[in-house]
Amino acid sequence: MVYTYGSARLDYDFANGSIITAEGGLTNVKNDVVVTGIGRLNILEGNRPWGRLHFSSRNIDIQAWVERRTTPTQITALASGGRIIENSTMYQIEGQYNRSFLNNQVRVIIGGSQKIAHVDMDNTAMLGTKDYTITGGYAQLEYKPIKQLRFVATGRIDRTSYEKSRFSPRAAAVWTFTEGQSLRFSYNKAFLLPSTSEYFLRVLAGQVDLRALGINPTGPTRIFAMGNTNLVPERIEGYEVGYKGILLNNKLFVTIDGYSNKVKDFITDLLQGVNPAFPFGGAPAGLSDLIKHGSPANGIPAIPGLTVLPNGETIIALSYTNKGRVDERGVELGVNYYMNDYFLVTANWSYFDYEVKNQQAGDKLLPNNPKHKFGYSIRYRNPEIGLEAQLSGRTVQAFDWAAGVFAGHIPEYTLFNFSSSYEINQNYRLGVSVTNLLDRQAYQIFGGSIVGRQIIGSFTVSF
Repeated sequence: MVYTYGSARLDYDFANGSIITAEGGLTNVKNDVVVTGIGRLNILEGNRPWGRLHFSSRNIDIQAWVERRTTPTQITALASGGRIIENSTMYQIEGQYNRSFLNNQVRVIIGGSQKIAHVDMDNTAMLGTKDYTITGGYAQLEYKPIKQLRFVATGRIDRTSYEKSRFSPRAAAVWTFTEGQSLRFSYNKAFLLPSTSEYFLRVLAGQVDLRALGINPTGPTRIFAMGNTNLVPERIEGYEVGYKGILLNNKLFVTIDGYSNKVKDFITDLLQGVNPAFPFGGAPAGLSDLIKHGSPANGIPAIPGLTVLPNGETIIALSYTNKGRVDERGVELGVNYYMNDYFLVTANWSYFDYEVKNQQAGDKLLPNNPKHKFGYSIRYRNPEIGLEAQLSGRTVQAFDWAAGVFAGHIPEYTLFNFSSSYEINQNYRLGVSVTNLLDRQAYQIFGGSIVGRQIIGSFTVSF
């Protein structure tokens, strides 16, 4: 695997405090392997050029960016040997305006965004090209009747080329009950759109020999992973309560947050027989029920995804559907302690739990997240000599993983990272970053790679 990347950035500061930023870059990757729901994909070569333009001032913030993804050669699906080509472009522009009134008691924020995507897989992972837009607009009102109390109400409307308009509300209240300490309460509803592949996927995922059942007697039966254009977004409704405190003469900062969520309409992994666009068919006369539902006594497996394409080919179709409801709850704790002017110690802990209320038969709803996670670090910073260094670590409890064809157990692991930089003068800075300092053999997703120690050096020029 070889990564080559470069970027450039230019910032211009206006006298009135406004800033304009222009940046862009290119990433080239060769012989990379990524994990997807249909198995590992080998990217023989891929390019990702991108650019961004950003303007910010006291009341206005506007940015626009463009990104392309191209594969000059191809992507190979390792499970099936299938060939995938991509030539996609995405554009996005977003803007925000804010204004305060009544001696800052009232603050109004309005904004919007427009995303335009052109997806071209050269008929290898989906048929034809797909052009879609995502349009969103929002407004937020903040009201502070007294110094100790602040209310926030937000509403957002989003619409896509493949979905009706959806409204996402949020409300919060922050009570500063004493100097440096506050409580926060909030409620929100949101949604997650299906991805382009979940809508339009059409890729070879493998093959199986079913000639003993009289299916495709001349050769293997191909297995295809198919999208579902009737999917709806996943939805979440949640409540949060939080505490933030500054203690011990501004040396100790503590945050505690708890939440409870209800998540609905999960998009399943790829399953057989869940998409009505691919009805059961292709079984020999008299064997349809046995093959659709299976017959262990006769050694016949259940193949509910057996179907016949419009071109007459009998295949097994894997696809997605919406099914599942889960209740989630968790707690997050963070502590920052300033030992003196140079040393900062931080620690955090998160707890997560869930309960599956219902799910699609054959699907396995897992959060792919441990019950307990711990993070910790110590940082040294001395502006007088231009030196900064940080040692950080995290410990992740063992947990089970399920995503597509990859399902298994991830053992507990602890990883340490180190970073440091030295400012030679106001124009030049040297830096080094070491990931997985002790070269621990651990993987963070099931089916993913074991990433060893990585060392990156940097040299920054400011002018």
